[in-house]
Amino acid sequence: MLARFLFLLVASTCVSFSQQLFSTRLAGMGNVSIAVPDPESEAFINPARAARLGTLFVKASPLYSNWSKKIESKGSSSSSTNTDNMELKNSNLLLPAEGVLTVGPLTVGGGVSYDKGSYSGDYNHISGSSGSTFSSTNNYIGSTPTTTLHALASIDIGVMSLGAAGRTSSGTATYESKYSSTGGSSGESASETANLTKELRGGILLGSPDALELSAFLTLQSMKSESKPTKEIYNGVRQTIDPVPIGTNTSSPLEIIANLRMKSAERRTVGLRVGRGTSSGETKNKAQYYDGSVPVYEERKTNSSDVSYFLFGVGVAWDVAEKGLISFEFEYKPTTSASKSLATTSVLGMNNRQFNRGDVIYESEYKYTPQAIRVGAEFELSPAFMVRGGGEFMWTTSEYTSKDIVYGSTNSSNGLSETRFSGGGGFTYAFSPFRFDYSFRLVPYPYYSNSPYFSSFTTDVMFEHRASIAMQL
Repeated sequence: MLARFLFLLVASTCVSFSQQLFSTRLAGMGNVSIAVPDPESEAFINPARAARLGTLFVKASPLYSNWSKKIESKGSSSSSTNTDNMELKNSNLLLPAEGVLTVGPLTVGGGVSYDKGSYSGDYNHISGSSGSTFSSTNNYIGSTPTTTLHALASIDIGVMSLGAAGRTSSGTATYESKYSSTGGSSGESASETANLTKELRGGILLGSPDALELSAFLTLQSMKSESKPTKEIYNGVRQTIDPVPIGTNTSSPLEIIANLRMKSAERRTVGLRVGRGTSSGETKNKAQYYDGSVPVYEERKTNSSDVSYFLFGVGVAWDVAEKGLISFEFEYKPTTSASKSLATTSVLGMNNRQFNRGDVIYESEYKYTPQAIRVGAEFELSPAFMVRGGGEFMWTTSEYTSKDIVYGSTNSSNGLSETRFSGGGGFTYAFSPFRFDYSFRLVPYPYYSNSPYFSSFTTDVMFEHRASIAMQL
């Protein structure tokens, strides 16, 4: 096998969550994907590709990540000073396994994964005015376990493959917090949230990776979560939670992504990616409401939201003298998120304006455009061993507007919301019919605030380790 050197320069906004989840190899190269194929991961994103993985393919891909975040903010006015310190920690362990089996033109497969996330935070606040000082502390801890099952089927009919897949994810997240403040006030609270996601996906694949290849997939999702408190303690006394308030969030995302790769005789590959996604959701709270003197325990709608985005990407890759491949790619994703808050009981606003149950009392719109530059390299040291590395620079511009209809006030802001740079690398060791991949990433996030009361920035670093072992026959 000829040695190859692969160097990729990519500008993109966001590779899909599935792409990042399953591809250990691409994660070690800055998550490149437009002009550089990765059949082993793409088969579980677009089910039509599963028909081209061979007679038997199985893979296990554990992932471990952890990050910490420290925030210090200081502010002052003519009469007071404020200091806030926060430290956040998060770790995540993902254990997925999947496989496919091909018999004639038909391929079937599936997989299972378990995702255990945990997080904690410590918050301290100190404020002073007129010679007095107030301080408070808040500590919290939570976990987000999720189990996912999925199945797929595809059929290869020559120059075209068709596929379909189904996926379901469920888990119950828990949250606990404690607080105390000057004067002896203290409390504890706990809650849990049950999450359920169902997904259907259909895909099509046309052509050959050696010439012209067009792929597309459509994803339909149904997402639901239910939250409720499980414990309330105030100054050492357990509070009675009766009736129990229950918050329900539902959403229905829809996404379609198409990818085109054209390879010429000069070993040049041009990649194009376009996509469109929408999602509508609503929040309902089941609680005790007072429309008059008699309380009513029922479910009422409190919020609605709509999200939409376009995805655009282009890439070019050159195979240089059969020893290397250089690629340039660009991708960005303009997104709009709009939400409305509804009155759950009668509200009296400015100028004695009456708002009834179900009326819109608050509106907001958030427009943002994530973009990125990515660079990666892969080098084959021997027929059995490859090394790789990569980096990614992302930035997001945004515009936010809101309107409080009850009090007649508006608010707006725009500018640079976030920038970040991540880097990593990895290697592959192949021993037929097995292949072992490992990658790591280090991701720091600087945080920017437009608030005049904050004078410093966030330090946020995430360490991510991925490994996968695959067998292909």
